[in-house]
Amino acid sequence: MGNNFIKRLKQKPGTLIGVAVLTLIVYALTFSNAWADADGRVRTCREFVGTYLITNFEEDRSIDSRSLITFWKDGNFTFIDSNQGGVSGVFNPFTEAAGSWTCSRYDKREKVATMVTLDFTLPGTVDAKQQIARLDFFDVTVNRTTGKITGSAKLRFFPFESNPLGPPGVIEDPFFFEGERVKAVATRNSGSKH
Repeated sequence: MGNNFIKRLKQKPGTLIGVAVLTLIVYALTFSNAWADADGRVRTCREFVGTYLITNFEEDRSIDSRSLITFWKDGNFTFIDSNQGGVSGVFNPFTEAAGSWTCSRYDKREKVATMVTLDFTLPGTVDAKQQIARLDFFDVTVNRTTGKITGSAKLRFFPFESNPLGPPGVIEDPFFFEGERVKAVATRNSGSKH
């Protein structure tokens, strides 16, 4: 049977190309999904995917900063903060943060995500040396109906030359946050030429 199939493919070269292209597409889809979500956890918590505007609070409920956080469907996570420019004499400027997220707990009632991001402090008035900052988010939940997000986070600092994925580093006070999903709003064309 195998030889007859090969003979037929040789007689119709277009068929061979079609089979090859189809095979490549199937392999690409299979391996890209396996790579992006090896254990199925990101897929299980797919309602997290999107961008949120959050408010970060100190323990006394005073506002520390505002942030944009994005859960990407491939398991990546990004964090942009309003305090990235630093506060003179308090803390140095820092870069945007990037990392990953996963579904840490899920059942029919609730899905909870955890995230880890890394960023770099920049030389400034507080310290002339750069450091690596690690932000661990935990107990993060999204209300499926309202799109509201809540959670907590701990910030740690590491010497620039060290491994921030290793020992605990210097832990700052934890903070908590709440916010909502950034949604696109469909508008009708009002006829303006802008």
